[in-house]
Amino acid sequence: VLLCVFLISILLQMQRQRQEEEVKKLNEQLKDAADKDALTGLYNRRYLNQYLGELILDEKEEFDAVLIDLDFFKHVNGFGDIILAEFARLLTKHVKNKGIAVRFGGEEFMLVLKGMNTDEIGKMLEHIRREYKEFTKHEKNIECSFSSGVQHYTEGIAVTVLYRLADEKLYTAKERGRNQDVFVLG
Repeated sequence: VLLCVFLISILLQMQRQRQEEEVKKLNEQLKDAADKDALTGLYNRRYLNQYLGELILDEKEEFDAVLIDLDFFKHVNGFGDIILAEFARLLTKHVKNKGIAVRFGGEEFMLVLKGMNTDEIGKMLEHIRREYKEFTKHEKNIECSFSSGVQHYTEGIAVTVLYRLADEKLYTAKERGRNQDVFVLG
């Protein structure tokens, strides 16, 4: 009888551990679903706000926010999801170990880049631009581009102000003819 009780208790303990692991796994999946965009797999704006809040609290951390908008995206009817997914893949590839890529909304994206200077950011954006253009030319025989506004975080700037400043620079890039990056207004 004691042996049976002992074996049953071991089996119950093993079952409980498996259930705890499954619950943990499900919780991780739920968190991932809450933090990421379903189409692109990139972080979403909710996660971005949390991430930036934590970065700003760490006063030693300097970073740049790059707001990107796909130019003339409305003209790519029928394969917009494919383009968004590929653009997200390119962002992930180039941002790896340098920060995060976020689907900001619609055809807008934001990169949060740590420890990079203006030249490095410019070169990275040009690599992404070239690969994006090559993809759309090869896959759909059209040449797509993007515009961006780059804002360096300075201590004391609120997240909403950071977004607004990056957006102003993006708007300037659009006004100047698109397919370019604006680091400084004026």
